[in-house]
Amino acid sequence: MSAFPTNSPFKLLQPYDKEDAGIFLGRETETRQMTELLLRGKFLLVYGASGTGKTSIIQCGLPGMFSPRDWLPIIVRRNANFIDSMREQVLGQYSRRYALRYPGREPDIPENLSLRDAVKRLFKIAYVPVYLILDQ
Repeated sequence: MSAFPTNSPFKLLQPYDKEDAGIFLGRETETRQMTELLLRGKFLLVYGASGTGKTSIIQCGLPGMFSPRDWLPIIVRRNANFIDSMREQVLGQYSRRYALRYPGREPDIPENLSLRDAVKRLFKIAYVPVYLILDQ
């Protein structure tokens, strides 16, 4: 028998994500504050000790504050090279959006396309602000 019920809303050390919005409770103030800061500026740093819920607020709290028509969050987990990781995530999202807009066509992506140009391309096809969320 397990020490925790299988239907428990507590994920222990696993982060909550947008699918957990119905059970993600108690961080409304922080989520609202982060939303206000995001809307006022171009950069938001969320810093704290490991296991304090930063990823859960970013992956579960913030998406509930914005409509998918308002923003395009791209969560990038730390890899050997953050720039390469960001570029890979942005181009993956670009390719998915391109396929929806132009079924059966492959996007022309130069091998040496910079991260900045990749974000510009994504914005042009998605037409919403792109938020790069860098997570440990």
